[in-house]
Amino acid sequence: MNYLKKFCIQYSSIDSTIKEIDQKKILDEIKKNVNCQNSLEDENLINLLNCAKILSRNEHQTEFLMDIKLIDKYFDQLLSFTDSQVNCEILKFVYNMVKQSKNFRKIYGLEILENFVSYYSNFNFSNINENSLLRMHIIFFLTCDVSCRNYFQHDIEKYLRLCNLFNDAFASLNYNPSSHSSNEFPISFLSRIKQFCKIITTILYNILNFSKNDKMNVETCQKFYKPIGKMLTIVFNSYVIFNEMDELELKLFLNTINLILCVPIELDSFEKYILPIFYQNSVIHNRINLLLQFLNDKIITKEIYISDDIIPKIVILIKICSKHKEIRKYCRLKIFPYLNKEIDNLPEIGNSMRNKICQLLIKSDRDVKNVVGNLLLVLFKNSVKKIIKYTGYGNAAGFLTNTMFIEKSMQQNKQMCDYSSSSDDSETDYYSNNKDRFNPITGRIEDAKEPPKFVSEEHKAYEAKKLLDAIDKMNRNGIIQTISSEDGKFVPKNVAEMLHNVDPHDIESESD
Repeated sequence: MNYLKKFCIQYSSIDSTIKEIDQKKILDEIKKNVNCQNSLEDENLINLLNCAKILSRNEHQTEFLMDIKLIDKYFDQLLSFTDSQVNCEILKFVYNMVKQSKNFRKIYGLEILENFVSYYSNFNFSNINENSLLRMHIIFFLTCDVSCRNYFQHDIEKYLRLCNLFNDAFASLNYNPSSHSSNEFPISFLSRIKQFCKIITTILYNILNFSKNDKMNVETCQKFYKPIGKMLTIVFNSYVIFNEMDELELKLFLNTINLILCVPIELDSFEKYILPIFYQNSVIHNRINLLLQFLNDKIITKEIYISDDIIPKIVILIKICSKHKEIRKYCRLKIFPYLNKEIDNLPEIGNSMRNKICQLLIKSDRDVKNVVGNLLLVLFKNSVKKIIKYTGYGNAAGFLTNTMFIEKSMQQNKQMCDYSSSSDDSETDYYSNNKDRFNPITGRIEDAKEPPKFVSEEHKAYEAKKLLDAIDKMNRNGIIQTISSEDGKFVPKNVAEMLHNVDPHDIESESD
């Protein structure tokens, strides 16, 4: 047992690389103690479990730990739900095994899940501790597995129990804006409650990602989406001011908002449970501003744009704007207000929301550009002309020339979006007075360039012809492809042009 303790001390760091000789020796030692009929003293058992926990960080060692049936010997103790140090070490070992081993999840996953969920049925949040969080983390990793996820998807009562657990956690704090910064609860307790709720949101996100093969009727799906509206309302009411959230609160807030992604906009659930959070009694709620503010703060110039942070929130904005014309118009004017003196500068220069969206079009990766392009199509009701006006063709060219993206987006938006028939575009006096000087390519006003002096009309015509000949040559050689229709699509002018890039060997000959 002295060697077990020595091993634990030597390799306690998560970054430690276990030497091969120590690895072989510790595996033999663990196997010997597991097969021992006598019960180990707590200190020795803790050392044994600690060694197993260290080994289970490596997925290659999980199979050995499965073969010697280490968990079988202490499975009852795992489900005893005590807060002893032994139970804590078992939980840490199981946490690693669930995370690393597919076989472990397959064999033990459902039983662990069922017992852990039952444990939380009548959970007293005054007793929340690190073991409580560990159990929730284990549930999360189990729901990453389809078979365990189905445990909730086929038993809605278990799912609703998790949703109620989230609500009860907030209720345990009597959470409201006035008590948000109070010293009524210890910091450690507040932190654990927030972490607990954050983990629940990730579990629910896993559960709500239904498999395409899971044939649930619409009515059943609606029951899964109904609790999300209440959870979102609780979180929005608890965190009223964006800048006052700490890091943990922000993650909890954003995780909860991400649940909107799971609700299909084609179902009634979206209008029943999601839209009322942002629009009630003909009034747009300030909650939409929290979402816009997050995007505005997250899009920072001269930094790498993290698509995992930005894309989900833009997609949520797209979904909400697609289903509600008043919210769409409100967001459109918040992001792209009517053009005024800002047209003196390039659209991507500055710190406004419009400037930052234009920066995403030219500086971010392809996925971000595509989803931003989709947002523009929704905000401007599929009007390419307005998109160019507010962003500049030079910035928008990347996604505008992606014809498959535009065509697909337009078809989807026509089916799903709630657009008003009338135009909501308007012009300020400043824009109207400078309209003739506005350059749609750059997206700003520019002084008209005077034609070169001392150039005859004949020479101008000659230069124009040279330019047209050069463009025609590049077009025929496939270097560029000129747009032939107003909606931005490439339309062949004749059959010969359609067959220009077709391999003759790919065309099957027809026989009489």
